[in-house]
Amino acid sequence: MKYNHFIFDMDGTLADTSPGVFEGVRLTLRQMGEPPLPESELRRFIGPPLHHSFQEICGMDEERAMEATLRFRSYYKDEGVFRSRLYDGMETLLRTLKAAGYTLMVATLKREEQAQSLVKHLGIADFFSAVVGSDDSEQRTKRDTIEIAMQLSDISSPEGVLMIGDSEFDAVGAAQAGVDFCAVTYGFGLTPEVLKQHSYKLEIASPLELLGKIK
Repeated sequence: MKYNHFIFDMDGTLADTSPGVFEGVRLTLRQMGEPPLPESELRRFIGPPLHHSFQEICGMDEERAMEATLRFRSYYKDEGVFRSRLYDGMETLLRTLKAAGYTLMVATLKREEQAQSLVKHLGIADFFSAVVGSDDSEQRTKRDTIEIAMQLSDISSPEGVLMIGDSEFDAVGAAQAGVDFCAVTYGFGLTPEVLKQHSYKLEIASPLELLGKIK
């Protein structure tokens, strides 16, 4: 398959956002009188919608999970979002793909204004034709963000589109949107056990590995 358009997930794919996410979750749980979580559980917050994670991981009900989400956002938008770094080789990958004339997009379940702020902070905003994230109510699915990114980039067909991500949300969203999926194993969500449950066209263990696999 010849790919002309590349859609990147944010957390665990473009950038390691774990320091800010982990600290935001820890702070939120302390504020709400909840027990602390080990890092193995904190890692599960990378990728999925926050509201879902507070319910699934912490056992919160709908109302309490929404309170936790708002508390997290209050910290993250002013401080946590800036405690992120690009993965080694990512800027070179983006620059190389852009110079070759490919369309680059971001589709994430991170809140959209946070995603847009983060790509600016990381100095990579100019590489992308669209940066699409979750809406305020977290009702957008991964499929929604992929399809909106394509619409904003004037891409009408899933043919030649590759979604690059590190979680099962990315794998499922790509399948639902009809685009091919590249499994990122240097991130947080795609363990060997999870990978077995999903289909993917490519697998990469580092950003620059993608260049050799799309030739």
